[in-house]
Amino acid sequence: MIKAIRFFLFLFVFLFLIFTRINEAADVIEARLDEIVKVFETYFPKAEGRVVSAGKSSIKINIGRDKGLLPGMILSVTREGEEIFHPVTKEPLGRHEDEIGYIELKTVEQESSAGILASGKKDNVKQGDKVRLTAGKIKAAVIPATSETNIFIIDQFADALEETGRFTIVSGGDVDKILKGHPNEGKEEIARRVGDAFKVSNILFVKTSASKDKTLFTAEIITLPNNSQIASLTAILRVPPKGPLPMEDDPQFKAFVLKKKEFWKKEEIPFGVRWVSVGDLDGDGKNEIVVSNGNKIRVYRYADGKFVLMWEEKDAKRAYNQLYIDIADINKDGKAEIFVTNLIKDKLYSYVIEWRDGEFKKIQKDMKYFLRVQTMTSGDSILLCQEIGNKTPFYGDVKRCEWDGTKYKDGERFPLPKGVNIYGFTIADLDGNGDEEIIAIDDTEYIRIYSMDGKQVWRSPDRYGGYDTSFDFDFVDDIAGAKEKSVAIKGRLIVKDIDGDGRLELILSKNVASTYAFEAFRGYLYGEMYVFHWNGVALNEVWKIKRVSGFIDDFTIADLTNEGFDRLILATSPILSTSKIEELFKTKSDFIIYNLPERG
Repeated sequence: MIKAIRFFLFLFVFLFLIFTRINEAADVIEARLDEIVKVFETYFPKAEGRVVSAGKSSIKINIGRDKGLLPGMILSVTREGEEIFHPVTKEPLGRHEDEIGYIELKTVEQESSAGILASGKKDNVKQGDKVRLTAGKIKAAVIPATSETNIFIIDQFADALEETGRFTIVSGGDVDKILKGHPNEGKEEIARRVGDAFKVSNILFVKTSASKDKTLFTAEIITLPNNSQIASLTAILRVPPKGPLPMEDDPQFKAFVLKKKEFWKKEEIPFGVRWVSVGDLDGDGKNEIVVSNGNKIRVYRYADGKFVLMWEEKDAKRAYNQLYIDIADINKDGKAEIFVTNLIKDKLYSYVIEWRDGEFKKIQKDMKYFLRVQTMTSGDSILLCQEIGNKTPFYGDVKRCEWDGTKYKDGERFPLPKGVNIYGFTIADLDGNGDEEIIAIDDTEYIRIYSMDGKQVWRSPDRYGGYDTSFDFDFVDDIAGAKEKSVAIKGRLIVKDIDGDGRLELILSKNVASTYAFEAFRGYLYGEMYVFHWNGVALNEVWKIKRVSGFIDDFTIADLTNEGFDRLILATSPILSTSKIEELFKTKSDFIIYNLPERG
């Protein structure tokens, strides 16, 4: 209760200061993005009143600042029509409302306002007509004011507006098409184009400018059709305090100072990348990047601003189907091994590569297991393995795979909930309460969270994942006889404290499907990346990367450039919805690399 009182007192003082500063001389305030959103929400109050008088030059109404109104706001004008009766009981249900037009407010007093008719016929407005700022969702568009505006912050601002429940926001790729199609037009022309295209009357232009360790955020609200400015606000984005926040619903990443620009680099890779992993392979303290295209392993190092090929498999066969790769120093010799899950026809011939005697060598071949590295809560990495079956693709228990000094062999059982196989899960103490959770993507691509005794505690309302790596599994059904099915290999789930606040984040990819109705004909529209916090009850979205151009085949978070800090690297391939037709016929991929947002 005390926390709630403190919060509302803070909000009152904060809004008072902001309104005061805006009205004084547009002083620059310091605020988090979610606090700025609370201010913008106040510009769209749920207000209703009546027309007091309607002259040729002005229309007066009986509500004003007391209801949150500001000059420039657009209110709808309606008139009560015929009474409506229940068709059976004949009881009165209310009256029809006929739309008369819209008023743009010019002057606003404490309990009254005056404006002009923005649309409709002047003679139609009469004393007693209703005026209203809709109680439903406000449809608005968020537009970058300049080409230098930070798109990541715009996306966060748009998401935060929608999360209030007051707005339906148009932003991102839909708006970008109009901006790119009319690069020389001013704000008024762009606002009208966006308004006409998406049937919105409220436009929010956002501008950001970054200095050494600060980001200046400016936003203004324009209403159509007259391009009137309701309000503007300029703020220095600041970070929340270090450590867990006092209120669980306070979105940490909705307001951080970006110390590095979020998008860093995009580089074309001249073959299709299926998997990517990063680690120190030769023990020199510098990381290498390991890539699989499905039948060959290549090793790169990032140097002089580019990816330099160090080594590639020479004995790889066309029949190889590398279903998964991982990197970790499991045998504790100071050099990370490359673990390759490899299928030939319907048999597993997995293998391990390590740097020995100045070259990469296969130190173990023909392993009859699916392989995967799991990072435990302690930070230690372990190797997991699971067999392929005759009637089921993932057979028996997942086991720890131990190094005995000469080779890897299966060891003790690694307990997992029913239905969870070796891929598409991770383990972590997400909420820091001392109890670990199992986080898994199920076969229908929903996130499920289990306690360590296998009991499900939560399932996501939305689907994630969306995986393309698969293999054909032939089996004999006791009733139907010989059958075949396609088995997907689920991708990575990474748990890491990527912002340094002492709490772990869950990071995973999502390829947005065009339909889930027909699995065999599922296509994909674009990729997205998600970061979540677990609060003990549900996963809360912290931030995401929207509409990645292409299909996300794999991702990892690592210091791939050996500069002392991690980056997010996505391996993407062309898809029809985001690529030119000629790109679809090229065997290529892109590395899209992002700097991770930091908290000061």
